Amino acid sequence: MNQTIIVPLISFFAGFIDAIAGGGGLITIPMWVILLGPGAHVVGTNKIGAFASSSMALFVYQRRHKLPWQEGIWFLVAIGIGSFLGSQLTKFLSAKYFSLCLLLLCPLILLLVWKKESLFSQRPNEKVSKSQFVFTGLAVGIYDGFFGPGGGTFMLLSLLWFTQLPLMSALALSKLANAISSGISLSGFAIQGVVNWRWGFISGFSILIGAFLGARLASKDTVKVVKPALTLVVILLMVKIILDFFNLI
Repeated sequence: MNQTIIVPLISFFAGFIDAIAGGGGLITIPMWVILLGPGAHVVGTNKIGAFASSSMALFVYQRRHKLPWQEGIWFLVAIGIGSFLGSQLTKFLSAKYFSLCLLLLCPLILLLVWKKESLFSQRPNEKVSKSQFVFTGLAVGIYDGFFGPGGGTFMLLSLLWFTQLPLMSALALSKLANAISSGISLSGFAIQGVVNWRWGFISGFSILIGAFLGARLASKDTVKVVKPALTLVVILLMVKIILDFFNLI
């Protein structure tokens, strides 16, 4: 099948899933590796779609649900600090062993997603302490800095586990964090000249459409849509970890 058809189709699906549960990169990164070949340009080009997806989902969610802007600042700052700390851990720990630990953790995550209904139930809009956002941001930041795949998904899950935010507010805040992170990363890759703008924009346009429809659907049938999407992303993460593990041997 022609690449100009395959890329938009895969990108649309990735944007749809990413807007609901994160993890769109787990779908698009393999596509870029096949199309462009391995290298930094794969991640750089992928950041266009990541920024487009997060921004569109944030636009839809914040219009329909309250975004905790004040506490969100603390979450974003903590993510930045955690990401730096996580990047420093690579000097002392092997990503190979971390990925194995995560592989063992994934079934537990799936169990919690499907068995712990309180994660997705409507919660009161009570004020959440700054310390909860700082702890949550540090946790997901360390993961993103050290390992990374499915970072947006873990932003959402950590907000659901460690704060009292309603599901839609957690989705919106995770998309804000993702949009900022992707935008900054894209700028860095662009400066290095490792972004394929032509294919990135072709993919990004389809991702925008998919993200818009995904976010709209999640706003209407939140739990029914988010749980299956999270399940798909965690399974994709498990597959990626297994493939990477055998490549590392």
